[in-house]
Amino acid sequence: MKNNDDFLWEKNLETFSSSDINENNIIDFPEAEQITPSGNQGRVHSQSQYNFVYKNLKFHTDYERAFYKALEKYIYVRKDQSIGIRAQCPIESFNGKKIFRCAPDTEIIYKGWLCVIEKDGDSHLYKSPEEEQNRLNVFNFNNCIVYRINSPELGYDQQQLETWAENAVQRTFDFLDRVIEGRAK
Repeated sequence: MKNNDDFLWEKNLETFSSSDINENNIIDFPEAEQITPSGNQGRVHSQSQYNFVYKNLKFHTDYERAFYKALEKYIYVRKDQSIGIRAQCPIESFNGKKIFRCAPDTEIIYKGWLCVIEKDGDSHLYKSPEEEQNRLNVFNFNNCIVYRINSPELGYDQQQLETWAENAVQRTFDFLDRVIEGRAK
C-alpha cells in the first residue's frame, strides 16, 4: 500500500471531478487513449502512428528517427554536455480559441536557447503554411528558434538516410550558430 504523502501530485488528481470541466477549458483530444503505453513520450493525436522506435522513444517516420540518432552522434562525437535533445514531446498552449497540444519533431537546448526543429514531409501535406506556422507560435512568442528541414526523398536506403540525417544535423547546428550569433549582437 502506498502512502499518498509520497505522491502529493496524486492528491490533486483525486480531488479533480468532472464538474470541474466545462466547454471553455476542455482540451480537444478526440478519442484519446486514457493510458499512454510505456515508453511513449506523449501521444499528440489519437490517430497518430508511431511506427519507428529507438531507445524506447517513438517516431512517426524513419527520417525523424534517423535525425535523432544523428543528433546523438553529433553530441557524442563532440563530448558536449551542454546540448540537450528531445523528440516528439508534446506542449500545450492557447491558440486564441482553446488549449491545444502539439509536438515538435525535435527540440534542442543549445547555448542557452530552445530550438524547435521541424522536419516537413508527408505528415505536413494537408496543412497550409499558416497552419504550420500557427501551430508553433508558442515557441515564436517565447523567443525560441524554429528551424524547418525538408524531409529526404522517398525510397532512401538506410545508408542514404543516415547520410541525409548527419548532413541535416550539421546544417541545423550551422544555422543555430548563425542565428544565436546574430541575436547576440
